[in-house]
Amino acid sequence: RNWGDGSEEPSWGTPAQTAALSAELAQEAKSSAEMGVTERR
Repeated sequence: RNWGDGSEEPSWGTPAQTAALSAELAQEAKSSAEMGVTERR
């Protein structure tokens, strides 16, 4: 992914916003992992 042009520049803002974003990404990854496990059964 290219951040150089600035069109999708990540804005981290406050530590609270960063934590919320991290939690969201972690939850997404967890859901994806769980769905993958379910498909393999």
